[in-house]
Amino acid sequence: MEIINKTDFQNAVEAGDAKQLAETIEKGVEAAVENMQSQMQEAIANGYTENTQDQAMLDRYNLRVLSSEEVKYFSNAAEIFEKQEVTFPITSFNRVFEDLRLKHPLLSKIKFQNTTGVTEWLMRTKEVEAAWWGPLCDEVKKKLSQGFTTVQLTQNSLNVAIYMCRAMLKLSPQWLERLIREMLMESMVMGIEKGIVVGKGVSQEPIGLIKDLKAPVDPTTGYKDKTAKKITDLSAPTLGKLMAEFSGGVAGYGANGLSMLVNPVDYWNRIFPSLVYRKPDGGYIYDKLPIPVDFVESVYVPEGKAILGDLSDYFFGVASPIYVEDSIHYQFIERNKVYVAEMLANGRPMGEDAFMVLDITGVTPGEDTGK
Repeated sequence: MEIINKTDFQNAVEAGDAKQLAETIEKGVEAAVENMQSQMQEAIANGYTENTQDQAMLDRYNLRVLSSEEVKYFSNAAEIFEKQEVTFPITSFNRVFEDLRLKHPLLSKIKFQNTTGVTEWLMRTKEVEAAWWGPLCDEVKKKLSQGFTTVQLTQNSLNVAIYMCRAMLKLSPQWLERLIREMLMESMVMGIEKGIVVGKGVSQEPIGLIKDLKAPVDPTTGYKDKTAKKITDLSAPTLGKLMAEFSGGVAGYGANGLSMLVNPVDYWNRIFPSLVYRKPDGGYIYDKLPIPVDFVESVYVPEGKAILGDLSDYFFGVASPIYVEDSIHYQFIERNKVYVAEMLANGRPMGEDAFMVLDITGVTPGEDTGK
């Protein structure tokens, strides 16, 4: 459910029009509340109560069976938000990320870790060396340390907006939990995707898939983009050469499938036409490559480039929101409030060569054999 019209929101931000921005937020959220109130009334007419255990009904309205902690929290939402107390129960927050993974093609493949209460995480960065014969102690420590790194989760924060209007408080706890969960998910999804794809690695951003971990890091602009390897087609010889280089000599690399991230414009202009062929009988063969690769679209991949790799080789650790505060930037709304929830998060590729960046500007559509 799109709560706030993204085009109107972007136009208001770019124009620097606070009044227009306020009206856009207010209009979107109040319409969502009105729609949810209508759904709640429909559900009640169909036999719904706050104690409903009917999973089919809960699934139909995207509701959850709440814990006692969640019921208490959402029953007292007005007081909790007004006092700026610790926000959103961990169980509800975990559901946000589960929904993100289920509904978003890119995020469904990323290696998410729930790191609630953890400030650093030990992460594998490459294949650990095989066991060896020889002296122990210092040599053992040296060899093992080469395959791991520590990710500091307190370095980066992800901020999302929660709009609280009086009409929301008329919803029962289950419906209010659903609305706030959907607001969080809508706010987070684009920010997380942008960070995963092109995050600079500085200014509280994760390190993006497109970044070069081997290059020097500028304290202002962060990590440089990887040098893109130019390809002109998606033929077996071209992809075979890529895999020979990309696999690093590891047997069976990519057998379980890789992903290629592309901008939607490039997907439809370059990739899609190259994957579709008409058979003599008039039918089509679609999306067939000589290696197991699935294509994932992201608006944050620069046009003319593609990112190849196993998306499970990207680590993203997320802690729950640690607090909510009344935003000082949105005081133009008098009868309603915007709150900002801050979460700790960090992400990075799990190895310097985990992903390859390709220049696909030279890829032209394949011929339609049916012509």
